[in-house]
Amino acid sequence: MESMKITRTRLDNGEVYWPSRDRNGFFRVGDPTLGKAQKLAENQVSVRTEEDLVSYIRRGFSVRMRGEKTNQDNLIAAKNIVISP
Repeated sequence: MESMKITRTRLDNGEVYWPSRDRNGFFRVGDPTLGKAQKLAENQVSVRTEEDLVSYIRRGFSVRMRGEKTNQDNLIAAKNIVISP
């Protein structure tokens, strides 16, 4: 699979967020069925590849993403994430 562009752009200020990796090199995703508890590190799933990350997003999982301007790391809902070639 070719590399995908996975982003979230805030409507209020145009800041672009990109999937971030943890210190072990994994993307982190949260199961939305857990509600607010998905934000807790112990409830998140580690994902190694971009292809697997896309699969989780398509199943509705939230993704830990970092803003390019603020460097803020947030858990972003799948519905707010854009996947493009």
